[in-house]
Amino acid sequence: MQKPLALMLSLTIACTLAGCGKPAEDRAAEPAAAHSGGAPLQSNSGSGVAALPAIHAVLAWESLLGGENLPRKNYRARMQACKGAGMQTRELSPEEEARLGTGEVEILIDARRQTARLVHWTLGAEGNGDDARGTCLARLEQHIDQSTVEDNSAMYESIDEDTRARQRQLPLAAGWKLAGDGQASGQPCTRWDNGRQEVCMWSGGLKWGFSEAPADVAGCTVDGAGSYLDAIPLDGKPLQGGNGCVMRTKSFTLREGLNP
Repeated sequence: MQKPLALMLSLTIACTLAGCGKPAEDRAAEPAAAHSGGAPLQSNSGSGVAALPAIHAVLAWESLLGGENLPRKNYRARMQACKGAGMQTRELSPEEEARLGTGEVEILIDARRQTARLVHWTLGAEGNGDDARGTCLARLEQHIDQSTVEDNSAMYESIDEDTRARQRQLPLAAGWKLAGDGQASGQPCTRWDNGRQEVCMWSGGLKWGFSEAPADVAGCTVDGAGSYLDAIPLDGKPLQGGNGCVMRTKSFTLREGLNP
């Protein structure tokens, strides 16, 4: 699977991690070390996919229009109108309401398997929407997209400085500007700015083949879950009137060996 350049330019649950690179008896005596900061992590032996560490990252995003979460605002307006009309209503729980207009991406990558799982939530209703009474009976709908790759070595070749410089040329020509170095959840990242949004791409994975080229996170989705398997946006924010996507890293862990 090759890295499409267009994929780099376009952007769009928790499990316990243990080091699996040693035999079970060694792991029992010595817990695996987790690296959440930017300190160097010794890669596994070999090259390509064989050199990957165990990566576990969880990203969260929220879609905004004029600085507001529009799906949540519309939901509240709908419930108020239903109550005002004396219709039977069924409201979401506070936890469900908080998920409207948001999503999460969980990334689990190691030398054995590479998986990204994208989930987002929308407002649903009873029936097919033709009956006004059904629209007052709210429910939360969950949408999942998952992509898994196994033993794809061509995707994870180390990126040297010459290749890095060449990979920067296309986004720069497309109107992106380098905005300096950043950090998110203890991980280094390269900041990019195209006047409408800012995104900070994980730069700590260059030695394993992860691109730092900017991903377009304005719409809160990239090209599906697979987009996160070789380029990880650690944070992003809109720059014009609060229109776009706020993305943040909830957690990011690097370990020796394999994920469970």
